[in-house]
Amino acid sequence: MYLAYKSFRDTGSNFSVEKRDSLSYKALYQKGIVMNVLNPKVSLFFLALFPQFIDYATGRVPLQMVMYGFIFLIQAFVLFMLISVFAGAIGEFLRKSSSLSRKMNLIQGAIFTLIGIKIAFSHK
Repeated sequence: MYLAYKSFRDTGSNFSVEKRDSLSYKALYQKGIVMNVLNPKVSLFFLALFPQFIDYATGRVPLQMVMYGFIFLIQAFVLFMLISVFAGAIGEFLRKSSSLSRKMNLIQGAIFTLIGIKIAFSHK
């Protein structure tokens, strides 16, 4: 409920950027690589779901793993590129619109209120 209160009281833009990172694209890329390597979700995907797509009858399991891994790499690259392009465009739009920012604060406050009420009245 405190987060809801803060959202309702906030009149500024959540999307304003006071200072931009001074990191180069190379440093940002390296930071992203480290974050993804340390992310356990990808490892869990490859350990739990990936083997279901392997056809053990053909006998070329390592080749299949490399091929499917390469397909996964390509689709992840394309998807992340699209997300970054659209996120940048949407972020610029949101930074320019203070009325939209206020409406989003109200929606955010309403969602936090509903979550708080749900938690308050949930019981085992």
